[in-house]
Amino acid sequence: MNHFHVQLIPRYSFEKRGSKNFVKPRFEYKEDKEKLQQVRRKLLKE
Repeated sequence: MNHFHVQLIPRYSFEKRGSKNFVKPRFEYKEDKEKLQQVRRKLLKE
């Protein structure tokens, strides 16, 4: 074997471990136009 892959999955200390943690509950997407503009400005700055 000339290489390997590692996945680091961040967890909070209060979260239970197990395969159920890999899929978080989904929520309805809410578009926040101001937040999108902030991200665009930061990306274009650099």
